[in-house]
Formats: sequence, C-alpha cells, structure tokens
Amino acid sequence: MECFCTPQEFSETAWDYIIVGGGTAGLVVASRLSEDSNVKVGVIEAGGPVFDDPRVTVPGRMGQTIGTEHDWAFETIPQPGLNGRTLPWPRGKMVGGTSAMNFMVWNRAAREDYDGWESLGNPGWGWAGLKYYFMKSESLKRPSGANAEKFKFLVTDGDHGIAGPVQTSVGAHLSETHNYWHDTLQKLNIATNEAHFGGSNVGAWTSVVAADPKTATRSYSASAYLLPSSHRSNLKVLSGAQVEKILWQQGTTSADKVACGIAFNAGGVTLTASCTQEVILSGGSVGSPHLLELSGIGSPENLKKAGIQVQVANPNVGENLQEHLSEFAREHSLHVLRVMLVTMAVYELSPHISTPDDYADPEFERKAFQQYQESRTGLYTSVPSSFAYVPVSTFVPEASKLAEKAREYATSHRKSSRDYLMNQLLQHQFLPKANVGSVEYIMDHGNFSPVFKGEKGKKYATLMQVLQYPYSRGSIHINTAAPSSKPLIDPKYYEGEGEIDYEVMVEAQKFGDKICRTSPMNSIVVKRVYPPEEPEVDWNSWMVENTITDWHPVGTCPMLPRKSGGVVDSNLKVYGTTNVRVVDASIFPMQVSAHIQATIYAVAEKGADCIKQSWDSPLRARL
Repeated sequence: MECFCTPQEFSETAWDYIIVGGGTAGLVVASRLSEDSNVKVGVIEAGGPVFDDPRVTVPGRMGQTIGTEHDWAFETIPQPGLNGRTLPWPRGKMVGGTSAMNFMVWNRAAREDYDGWESLGNPGWGWAGLKYYFMKSESLKRPSGANAEKFKFLVTDGDHGIAGPVQTSVGAHLSETHNYWHDTLQKLNIATNEAHFGGSNVGAWTSVVAADPKTATRSYSASAYLLPSSHRSNLKVLSGAQVEKILWQQGTTSADKVACGIAFNAGGVTLTASCTQEVILSGGSVGSPHLLELSGIGSPENLKKAGIQVQVANPNVGENLQEHLSEFAREHSLHVLRVMLVTMAVYELSPHISTPDDYADPEFERKAFQQYQESRTGLYTSVPSSFAYVPVSTFVPEASKLAEKAREYATSHRKSSRDYLMNQLLQHQFLPKANVGSVEYIMDHGNFSPVFKGEKGKKYATLMQVLQYPYSRGSIHINTAAPSSKPLIDPKYYEGEGEIDYEVMVEAQKFGDKICRTSPMNSIVVKRVYPPEEPEVDWNSWMVENTITDWHPVGTCPMLPRKSGGVVDSNLKVYGTTNVRVVDASIFPMQVSAHIQATIYAVAEKGADCIKQSWDSPLRARL
C-alpha cells in the first residue's frame, strides 16, 4: 500500500503533524487532517498492518488476536481487592489498534454521561456537542424488514449517520438465544428500548456492530479511515516502530514547552523525526500517559526517580484510571481467546441450539467456514447481540443504603476538586428515579469462561455483566526502575470507594442468574454449570475470584480544568505545552455507560476539528 513508508523516509520528512499511534483514534485524525493536501501528516505505529488477517476481518473470529504478536499483552500489578490476582489487559498492537481486536459492539452512552463531561468544565463536550460527531463517523445499514422485526432491531433514523466511514449493521447471524432475550427481560420489567442511540440505552436492545454487511467483515479504523485515504501523497504511515519520547525545542522563551518532533526506534536503531505544527498522542489510555512521562511530563517525584528531566510538572498524568468491571472470558477447543475480560456465569443449553461450542467438531467447523466463504452467512458472522442496561434500583434490594454510602464518599472528597465533582455525578445513579444503566448484561451462545471446561457434545451460553460507573480509581505510571519497559497498571479494583462497586456487582450477579431462570429463557436453559448449582454458591466470594476487566480503560489524561486534575484542556491540548495534544480514550474525564468504541471515534472526529480550527491562527502561516 502506497501510504506506508520506511523508517528512513519517515525520519527525513519534515512533517506538519506527527500522530503517535495508528489505532482507533489516530487513524481518524490522520485521515481528517490529510484532507487538506497542503498538510503533511505522518503516523507512527508500533504494530503492523493486518488487512488480510482473518483473525481480524472475520467477525466470528473476533478476539483471536489476543495473546498474539498483535497484542501489547499488558497486565495489572497484583490487586488486593481481587485476593492478589493480576489481570491481563490486551490492547491492539497493529494498524487499527484495538478497533481491530475488540468484539465490535457499537453503542452510545446516556445523555447524562456526556453532559457530565461538560459540567466538569469542558464546554462543547456534552451530548449536544458530540452527537454530530457520533453520526459523522458511522454509516448504518439496516437489515431487511423481516429480520428487523424478527430480531427486534429497532433504531431511530435521526440518531444515526448514513455516510460515515465506519460501516455498522446488525449481525448477519444472531444467536438462537437472542430469540428469547427481549421477552424474558420484559417479564422482569425491563422494556425493549426502541431508541437506544438517542441518549438513553436503558432497557433491552439488539446490538449494532462495526461490520460491513456487504462483505460480512469487521469495519475498523484501518479499513474505514486509512484505506480510503491511502492514495494521498501527504499521508504516510510508518509501522513496526516504537516512539521513545517527544523532542522539545531548545532555547524558546515561551513559558510552555514546544514540541519539535519525536525520537523512535525501528529495528533496534533510534531515529528522529521533526514536525512544524503538532505532536498528537493517540496511544490509548495506557500508551499516552506512558509517553508523556517518558517525555518529561508528569509527577516530578516519579520522573526524577526514573532519571527523566522534568519538562512539565503535572502529577495528574496517569491518574484517574477508570475501567468497566465484569466477569467474562472465552475459550473453546478450536479457537482459544487467551482471555476476554468480564464476570460471567455459564449455563447449559438444550442440545438442539447451535453455538460456537460446535467448533469442537472439525467437520462442523469446516462446513461453517466454507459457508462463510461462499455466502458470508452462518456462525462465522455471529457476534454478541443480546444486550440490556439496567438501573441500580432494578436489582439492588436496598439501594438507599448504597445511596447513603455514595453521599458520604462525595462529602469526604471536598478537598479534591476532581474527586468531589465526579462523586457528585456518580451518586446520582442511586437515586430512586435514576434512569441510567449502571450494569450491562450480555447474553451470548457459547462457553466464554476461562475456568469452566465444557463437556464434548454439550451446548452452552454465557451471561456477562459489566459495571458501568466504577468508583474504583487507579493509575498507570512509568516503571521508575525500567522506564522503557511496560508501565505499571494499578486499577485498584474494589479498593477504597471501590467497595461500592463490589456491592453493586454482587447484587447484579444475583439478578443475572434470575434472568436465566425466567421464562421463556428457562425453556432452553438446562442448568447453571459455572458456578455449579450445588452446593449453593456464595456470590460474595465468587465475585472476588472471578471479576476481570472489560477492556475499556479511560481517564489517564483527563480533559478537565488544570486546577481540577486535568492533563488536557477542552481543545485536547496538554497543559504546559503549546503544541502537544492527546486524542484517544485517555481524555475521557469519566467512564461512560457504553462500550467505548463509538465514543472514541466521536472524540477523534471532534479532536480533528479542534485542530483544524487552529488553522485560522498565526500558526497556519507556517504551513
């Protein structure tokens, strides 16, 4: 592909913009900036291209890049709240980043979540300011009328884009368990949400996924944004190269630091590349704070221990880490997903249901893949589709006690502007009439558990639950003893205020079990096999041993006023610099009640416009 270049070419080009990270957000920004042929844009990505890799492109093989050469394979430090367990944190190390690795779910959070961002001091970042960018990034393809009615695929036209780069659709093959999903939840007073992209996703709904229905392949940032732009002579991508640090202009009289390029390693050789306008970090919630610290922006104490000269003192870098907690992992005999992060219970299904467990039969797997190749139909097009977001009041017997505990935490943090304001927002979910989805439920066919090993010939389904508004807050920081090694990830699961998370998750798990015991779902569920029904399970201890993560880390370079704990301002510019921005999930000031993929695309689209707006400034004359 003509847009890829060599390390030497990248080093010798005078770029206007250097984008560090060719992942979900980075390729959006690169595509949008390079629309102006006068602007030279260079993208540098540590991983390689995966355009023809079926582990990426085939929907039914989602997750198979986990634990491979395309995975950064991060992991947490031991977590006291999880009995000292460490958790793996897969992140995409390839052109397209984690958008090439994730499970393709495409949804939006509650209007209140984004309005909360704005209320924290970020004008223009509320629901009204972001909806345009949500729509700009996508092109929804509706299923046939018959399938839409059969699978209760309900969307409102005005909530969706129809000409954006990312192709979205309902899965070509929905699991047989989905036929029972909506009716079962209605029995539990959880209604079907007919407009779950319109500012409230509470209720049951059929998921939209990032897949092109014409080809039945994954639609991700490399296929959606990079490929259509790859012919542009002013856009180049260097893959297989690791950025070591941002380079700073020397001798400037400005109080703020001015970036003039980067140092990077390619094939064991360190090279440099220069830029005239900006360095844009799109390394994600792990990579971006790590690179800021390697470049001298962070806590002076940590930087000095690591032997790094302090360029900008900001102890907020790498703090404010928030992650969706869940119970979930997937494994079957033919396609092993090392881990997929969430809490889950596994149920044996009636034997007539077709599930990915059938792949244990080589002949079944061969025929399923042949069907996919010939007609782009069948199990290899299947992705999770049965979703529900549920308020706390639905499943917590005495939510008032949690509400009181939340109020106490909010009050105790008056000295910390950031934590006080955030806890004020978080406690709203416990109000009696709150209508936000505190916990997400996902029902999918197949055994996803990393612990339970199914019996040959039996069929399984997994019910996953995901906490949406975590109180647990951690950090990602440089390893001061070995700065260039992987950073130290400490989410502090269930620690401190995180005990609220624990209590919510225990009650949510009980309610999840109730879903599978309710008609009509119980007509195909034979029994719960993990945890086993006998002896009676202690959900409290089970939760500690089975909670993992849902791969949605955010917040480590938060967009907040500097006095409130911010790292970037509402134009995504890093405090203390004139021309460094961060555009990725790390700028989320608070977690949102959604899979974060669509929100990252919207943030990247808006971030690109923030940069373009600066072109009317005196800097534009230098282009």
